[in-house]
Amino acid sequence: MATFTWTTGTSGDWNTAANWGPATIPNSGTAEVVIDAAPVGTNGYTVTIANGASDMVQSLTLNPTNNLLGVLATPYNAAALEVDGTLTFAPGTDGTLGGPLQNLLVMNNGTIVNAGTVNAFIQGVGNDLFTGTNGIYVTNWLQALGTVTIDTKTIAEMAGTTLFDGIFEAKGPGATINLGGTLQGLAVDITAMQGPTLIPDGWTELTLNAPGSEINEWNGTAYVPIEQTLSSIQARATLDVLGGRDYTTANALAIGSGALLNLEAGTIATGGLTVDAGGLVKGTATIGGVITDNGTLSASGAGLVLSGTVNGTGNLTFDPAGGTLEVANVGSSVTVTMHGNDTLKLDNPATFLGTIAAQIGDSILLQGLTATSAVLNAGTLVVSNGTTVVERIALAGTYTGDTFNVSMVGGAADIHVAAAVCYARGTRIMTPDGEVPVEDLKEGQLVVTASCATAPIVWVGRRRIDCTRHPKPRQVHPIRIGASALGPNLPKRDLLVSPQHAIFAEGVLIPAKCLVNGLNVVQEEVDTVDYFHIELPRHDLLLAEGLAAESYLDNGDRGTFENGGVVLTLHPDLSTWTWDARACAELEVTGPRVDAVRARLRSQATSRRGKTRAA
Repeated sequence: MATFTWTTGTSGDWNTAANWGPATIPNSGTAEVVIDAAPVGTNGYTVTIANGASDMVQSLTLNPTNNLLGVLATPYNAAALEVDGTLTFAPGTDGTLGGPLQNLLVMNNGTIVNAGTVNAFIQGVGNDLFTGTNGIYVTNWLQALGTVTIDTKTIAEMAGTTLFDGIFEAKGPGATINLGGTLQGLAVDITAMQGPTLIPDGWTELTLNAPGSEINEWNGTAYVPIEQTLSSIQARATLDVLGGRDYTTANALAIGSGALLNLEAGTIATGGLTVDAGGLVKGTATIGGVITDNGTLSASGAGLVLSGTVNGTGNLTFDPAGGTLEVANVGSSVTVTMHGNDTLKLDNPATFLGTIAAQIGDSILLQGLTATSAVLNAGTLVVSNGTTVVERIALAGTYTGDTFNVSMVGGAADIHVAAAVCYARGTRIMTPDGEVPVEDLKEGQLVVTASCATAPIVWVGRRRIDCTRHPKPRQVHPIRIGASALGPNLPKRDLLVSPQHAIFAEGVLIPAKCLVNGLNVVQEEVDTVDYFHIELPRHDLLLAEGLAAESYLDNGDRGTFENGGVVLTLHPDLSTWTWDARACAELEVTGPRVDAVRARLRSQATSRRGKTRAA
């Protein structure tokens, strides 16, 4: 036996003797090859067996010592092996490509014969082949950008019809992984996936990434797509369907506890999809047929469309970043859990029998219905068009204080979970007779608007909130805008408003919570707070402590006030809103004008540092 080491630390051809120590090309059944020279530079190097070349080794090890950390670097800074010709492990050897699992092996129309354990991320370009009498074991990841065929004696990641280890990815249109074949007569029939039983943190993954990508199995006669046999994804196993690819099978498909069906797909059509407790289906796709959901289906981004029927006792939910979920028929034991920036579309509201747990900021679209109001009544959202009830929806969770604003959007009734806005007790409002505390104002009394006109008060809403008992106290804790925070006497004294109450600056209305900076605009934790609001004949700007701020805009949220004339909402949420054409000014929460106001606040805070707060 003879040992050969790569000496240059730079990229080069395997079949150049000067690159080796000793200066001889390793090409025999006794050659023990080690490629571990420290790279020259920070981008690693590649040793290439060129197209048409054929080399044999007894053993081959990449990066065992010098480059052990380099394989983990970004960018990769270690030795890589590229096989564009043929690499053969001598008959009778175990065929191990040794070294760390993060080694890089690239094949470009290459062939590796008698490979056993391959410690590497393998990227196949062109038409590549693993064959020979050993059983192959890919310890890391096989990624096919072209076609990679594994036609070996066995595939070590399989036990019977179960794939229990490895990551196999067909990436890009036309990318293909063929498992089995005629050279060694290996037939493959994967019916189930699961993570490796002896590696608690290990996982198994199949990825179909792009339309036309395929993972095929040799059935003894022909290659068939994985869809024809796979029926079960179990603990620590993942099936990815990405890049808009469709997935069509006549098989029922089960997603077990601890398993994942990960989708950025087109259409998913199965003989029935079952998600067990602890199982997860997430992403974007259109899934047809019957879904038995005892686990979780989670929508993200552009949306998850469930065009068939969803039964079971599980959960439909959304990615934390938000998303859209569209459903057709949902059974009575299914819960939809929303997070505050989600949209739920009910294609057929009459066949939605499930329960919704929504948050402030969520929208529920009822396709094909016309509605003007939605009122919560003993856990049921009663949706009406005028005086006619058009739909009832079960709600779960705490909704005390939340309001439900209704608008029509593209032929659908859009129910948006929203909240009222208001002034804290003691806020002085300008009237023709001078400033009057908001709690002392009466209906019919005149106030002065920011345009110097007068307008009669139509209604004064009032509410005391026990913040210590509120389920979401930050949604009701007042925002304090310090005296002169926006300039001299703007406001004249500290102004306390609810988080979503909008003040007028830079020509737009801006919610107070968007201006909190910890300096001259802060949110204060209090045990109780008394809130009031003033309604004028139309939405307008009042002068509150000398600062222009909005009057009440009726979005159907009078239930947040004690004297709203409807059932009192126990724990109002005052942190969010809806906006419509009746508003007196545009509402902005981000953008240049909001940034300009925040800059003014910082400037005033700096210039007034050390001064005491106005009384």
